[in-house]
Amino acid sequence: RERQTAVAKLESAVDSASPGLSTAVTAAHTPAPGSVIEEEPADLGALRSGAAAVVDVQAAAAYAAHALSDLCFVYAAPEQALGAAALAWSRRAEKNAFGEWVSALRMQTRAGAGHALWGALASGARVAAIASAESLPHMAPVLTELVDRRQPLVVHASAESMDASGENHTDQADALAALQTGAVLLASASPQEAHDVAVIAHAVAAAAAVPVVHIVSAATGSEQIRTASHKQLADFVASVAKTHSGQAVAETIDAAFTQFRGVFGRTYSRFEYSGSADAETVFVALGQPAADAVESLPALLREKASVGVLSVRGLRPWGPEQLVAALPTSARRVVLLRCARDAATADALVAEIALATLVGRPAAGICVSSADVFGIASASGIAETMRGALGLESTGSTEELAEEQSSEEPADAAATAAASDSDAASAEPTATVSTALDIAKKLAFPEAFGAELAARPGERTFAVRVSTKYRMTPETYDRNIFHIEFDTRGTDLTYEIGDALGVYGCNDSAQVAEFCQQYGLDPEQLVTAARDGEQHHTRTVRAWLTHALDLFGRPSKGFYTALADCATDQAEAEKLRWLTTSEGAVEFRDRVADTVTYADLLLEFGSARPSFLRLVDLIAPIKPRHYSIASSAKMHPGSVHLCVVAV
Repeated sequence: RERQTAVAKLESAVDSASPGLSTAVTAAHTPAPGSVIEEEPADLGALRSGAAAVVDVQAAAAYAAHALSDLCFVYAAPEQALGAAALAWSRRAEKNAFGEWVSALRMQTRAGAGHALWGALASGARVAAIASAESLPHMAPVLTELVDRRQPLVVHASAESMDASGENHTDQADALAALQTGAVLLASASPQEAHDVAVIAHAVAAAAAVPVVHIVSAATGSEQIRTASHKQLADFVASVAKTHSGQAVAETIDAAFTQFRGVFGRTYSRFEYSGSADAETVFVALGQPAADAVESLPALLREKASVGVLSVRGLRPWGPEQLVAALPTSARRVVLLRCARDAATADALVAEIALATLVGRPAAGICVSSADVFGIASASGIAETMRGALGLESTGSTEELAEEQSSEEPADAAATAAASDSDAASAEPTATVSTALDIAKKLAFPEAFGAELAARPGERTFAVRVSTKYRMTPETYDRNIFHIEFDTRGTDLTYEIGDALGVYGCNDSAQVAEFCQQYGLDPEQLVTAARDGEQHHTRTVRAWLTHALDLFGRPSKGFYTALADCATDQAEAEKLRWLTTSEGAVEFRDRVADTVTYADLLLEFGSARPSFLRLVDLIAPIKPRHYSIASSAKMHPGSVHLCVVAV
């Protein structure tokens, strides 16, 4: 009965987030025979007792997800083994670390994946997700919203892809789609690390009230690990949440790593250096490639003493100061071991590392580059790549080297790169919260990011100075007709007789500041967004509301409908929808006549509070006003004149 109640609660929560989805979820909860992997899951009794157990990385992460959640969503195809252990434990009515039933459900991986998480989190449940790599780009917009709402979700994402022969390889391209969502990103390698980092991920989510994405490497085999018992797990998460709630996210992560060492005796950090203390070349990697690189170090050190490996376990929040502090002072070259089929994702990490070293050690002149290890599935293969980067002679003793040389290359590399760029662009969220470091790296490497510093990027606009303005009609005249002249010297603005000049207006800064205060917005927060296929623009919230969004303009009926969907108060939602119907037409016309603005509506209906990222999509942009030019460029070179009637 308790289990049925839990399932009913989940179905209700999912239905509230995405109507019509609950039937599919219920069907997925009891799979048809033969539709899923029917492997015997790891022995949960041995795992939760804290004894030694033999598991792979997926089962290790699934144990933490099952033990520390009430609802567990599995985003993987039925034929995949991913999440099979959590599903099996749920079918057996196994309880979590809090003594409660756990409902695990297999979900579809498609556009909009992750919307069901909304309703589950709204129910107050502890929610976890086990996701295949390809599902993360679909979940990215939802993760961005959850970051804005400070929701404690944990996603254990498998960083793997399957090649044409059916072999799984570590592939971090899709998993790194979460880089720009604002979610915490942690990475692990071995089964023991997968268990430990998964536990830390749940503790951080509970303490900081943020989504955490735990990137789990591809399953390469089972190992004996030491798990935490259910009691230890519950006590650890509760202790971290109680002790470090309210701290900055980065501080919470570091504190959770430190506290984990004190409880379980295993040491982790966001950046962990291994190798020579006077290394000149340092390889940077995350996940399984990092573990393989560390394993290769002893042989390399015997041949070339000045080499080291920096293992990255914390990708977000990015810690440039911590990265630089972890590098030996002798480092002059940093090589990222990129393990992603999409080089663009790795190039972004290269840029971040380069900017961190440029700012942190400007005098060192550290050179940052990358080496491709995608498709290399062993420490010996990673070692060969490292040897090549160091200029050492190849041993020629690995199968991976032979396979890499004989692997099929695409007939049209340019077409392949273009397809990858297209895929990456389609997976990019329409709006994300940015940081000062995001802006700095784009300005430091404008060619790599296609960045441009402009008032309105992508548009042919000019910043000009008003040189003359005066009223042409007497003060007693009821119409204000004025003459205004713009100084266009220093620009390439040209015009002919009969042309019109478009002038972008801006909202009153005092009114914008007042709205930010009443709506609870941080005016200095950086937000990157694109509207209707435009370029991505990065502005502060204040700049968006002052120069880009028509906050004090008249909203359409579509805005009323969208606002109704966001309202948590039923009466307000019904009122907003009623205003768009024929019955509410009279009041709607009155609102139009009274010039009710977007800002007025947002403050009037207090339960409808779309996030700012959503407001960027909902509020119409400021459009230019066009005025007939009242001058001749031949008569007035370097100047353009307008004659304007104020209404």
